[in-house]
Amino acid sequence: MHCRACGTALAAPAKFCHKCGAAVSAPPATRAAGWRAGLPWGVAGAALGALIAVVALRASGGGMRDASGSTPPVSRLGPPDISQMSPEERATRLYNRVLTLHSEGKADSAGFFLPMALQAYAMLPALDVDARYHIGVLDLTGGDETGALAQADSINHAVPNHLFASMLRARALELRRDAPGARQAYDNFLRHEAAERARKRPEYAEHETNLNTFHEQAIRATPSVAADKTRTIHLAHSPDADDAFMFWALATGKIDTGDRRYVQELADIESLNRRALKGELEVTAVSVHAYAHLADRYALLAHGASMGDRYGPRIVARDARPADPRGALVRPGTVIAVPGELTTAFLALKLYQPAVRHVTVPFDEIENYVTAGRAEAGLLIHEGQLTYGDRGLHLWADLGEWWHQETGLPLPLGGNVVRRDLGPALMRGIARDLKASIEYGLAHRHEALAHAKAFSRGMDDARTDQFVGMYVNGYTLDYGRDGRRAVEELLSRAQRAGLIPAPVAVTFVAAGH
Repeated sequence: MHCRACGTALAAPAKFCHKCGAAVSAPPATRAAGWRAGLPWGVAGAALGALIAVVALRASGGGMRDASGSTPPVSRLGPPDISQMSPEERATRLYNRVLTLHSEGKADSAGFFLPMALQAYAMLPALDVDARYHIGVLDLTGGDETGALAQADSINHAVPNHLFASMLRARALELRRDAPGARQAYDNFLRHEAAERARKRPEYAEHETNLNTFHEQAIRATPSVAADKTRTIHLAHSPDADDAFMFWALATGKIDTGDRRYVQELADIESLNRRALKGELEVTAVSVHAYAHLADRYALLAHGASMGDRYGPRIVARDARPADPRGALVRPGTVIAVPGELTTAFLALKLYQPAVRHVTVPFDEIENYVTAGRAEAGLLIHEGQLTYGDRGLHLWADLGEWWHQETGLPLPLGGNVVRRDLGPALMRGIARDLKASIEYGLAHRHEALAHAKAFSRGMDDARTDQFVGMYVNGYTLDYGRDGRRAVEELLSRAQRAGLIPAPVAVTFVAAGH
């Protein structure tokens, strides 16, 4: 048996030509499941080829009647060899076909091709953002707002604030007659549009007309956006006395932040590091070590650093300090409890003793972990640096002091970062607000300390004052020359030691710059 269109030899049971896609026998007259249901996998695979051949023939004029109703001459060129077409090309061809028919008002024809297009995308080995956008648009064409919302969520999870997610979401919620939800989606689009377009993603160039049209619709749908300039910023920091001191003025409305409103949330520093890796937070405290893995998405704010000036994370143990603490850490069976592998304390420990064996323990449980004999030593951050003696533990090494002896610089432990997609103007505004909050706290120290005491985890007033003084200092107001050098030196040494994957281009965003 041979194909009547191209002459290719076919197997006896074939219904479609594997080379040109032409139908060997007439297809079923009806589609029992309806055009939105899609086709069974076996039928879809064959029908996909046939439909692509039809699309190609119609695009070239073959087999179609012209406007006068007469049949144009048949092309002497052979039909396209769809066996050479990639899965992505097939899916895109069908996507364009459905949208073209839909835009021409040919709903029945679009409905016929729609399940084929969806099946074509389902057959792709992987779906990028552009493919998910196409699927979402196809879902909307078929009236499936739930499917479109699922694609919007997938896009936003993969690339936070991607414009395609807002576009699909607005359209889907309009189908559901959810006007407030649709307005929120339009608003999100407008708020992130400038920063996202500046990224020059290739899919934005491909769909530039769609983006421009949607922009105009978003402006019309959100007339209140121009009037309401308030921008909500989600800011996260650790529940510690020094951070509480820094952010007190912001938290209590003591300073003028213009059109920026801050919503604060608290979590331990390792949790914040992990969330920042996912891009979840607009502004957050992070470890300088973690910043090495965040620099493509976040910039360091020049204000709010936690710097140890000849002091820092401390290695403590039940036993008295040995003559060679560094060597003692690698004795057989020795394990040190650490507060997290993305903390700067852990990075400094690995620079101090690369061969150390460790176990990760929540920072506020390390002292108990060591006193209970579950680890031979512990690496303490936060208030544990001052309270370990109360538990009968002994200091083996202060990594801030060791770092100063090595470099002559302070040890940069933590900083605040701002997500780059907020745009330069907003990033500078946030930097101004943070610096103003620190300045206000330093100028009203007694009140700020009273607020910070609630986060001191049992320390008395004197120790709270001491701890805040250690980590809210001149470097906190601005890194300065030495602070910037310290960050670059730490990350450079870490990269040379193989502790971070690549050199880090450190970007600082300062108030007024």
